[in-house]
Amino acid sequence: GIHTRFLYEPDLYPNSLTSVAAFAEKFGHPRDNGAFCVFGFEPNPKFEQRHLDLAKAYNAVGWRYTPLLAGVSNADGNMTFYHTHREKRESEVGFSAVAVKTLYGADATPKTVKIIRLATWIQDEIQERIIPESHGQIMDPMVIMKL
Repeated sequence: GIHTRFLYEPDLYPNSLTSVAAFAEKFGHPRDNGAFCVFGFEPNPKFEQRHLDLAKAYNAVGWRYTPLLAGVSNADGNMTFYHTHREKRESEVGFSAVAVKTLYGADATPKTVKIIRLATWIQDEIQERIIPESHGQIMDPMVIMKL
């Protein structure tokens, strides 16, 4: 999510202390955003629609972004997020992987979220991929991960 935006729209984040600078050092600035394929893992249901909207907007201008609405682990499965219903009272995002009763002494709404085995996903989607033709930049193919 936000790290995808750091890559594609670095000028919107002048206060980023590390990511914007790291992307500029590795890929230059300005750069051809059409040269990237970005996959974002987001298990928090609170951000699902935001990621889908970003993908639609980025893909419309030729920037390849695919949100994967799942968490990553060493095994496929599920996890439970708990919606805290406290967005207005605190600066938290609305979901927690820890039962909210433990954190706040209040009940919460559980939401089951898919978890995928990261090693299998990398093997299936990255290792076996066909490298697209260059968009004008001379750059060896690479995979950059931020977890």
